Amino acid sequence: MTLDDARDRLSAWMSGSLGAACDVTALVPLQGGAVQENWLARAVVDGGEVELVVRKDAPSSIPESRSRAEEFAVIEVAHRAGVMVPEPVALCEDPSVLGTPFSELVA
Repeated sequence: MTLDDARDRLSAWMSGSLGAACDVTALVPLQGGAVQENWLARAVVDGGEVELVVRKDAPSSIPESRSRAEEFAVIEVAHRAGVMVPEPVALCEDPSVLGTPFSELVA
């Protein structure tokens, strides 16, 4: 999948997930991450600009790693408890969107 395809798929999924018009204007792979791929997504959501980190499984894995859903749940609990973690925005478990499940966090 090309970055353009990923940007288009992410825009469509976010529009449905967030219930708001969304256009991902940039999707940039970030350095590091042996167990997850991390991408910076710049998007216009309902006319406002946002930056999100998209975390998805990398081709390699470690059996002890948490799934995207488990990681997202832990971050949600921590965020609600006032722990300084990125704000969790959305979780997608449908691999047809970006090839693997992914989560979105405020950058």
